Amino acid sequence: MSWGAYWMFYVCPKCRTKFKSETGLILEDSFGKCPKCKSEGTLVAESKNAPKDFDDYEDTAS
Repeated sequence: MSWGAYWMFYVCPKCRTKFKSETGLILEDSFGKCPKCKSEGTLVAESKNAPKDFDDYEDTAS
């Protein structure tokens, strides 16, 4: 049985982009990094306590 993706939600300290990284990609170099400026993001939430504005976070899994 699959429970689905577990997300880590970040905000970029440089450009303020909101993005999320799926933990299945944790070994990728881009995990937790801003898709726009490539800076390390600041963790703000996880799937177990996802932010109310969930849809405002860009998906970096693509």
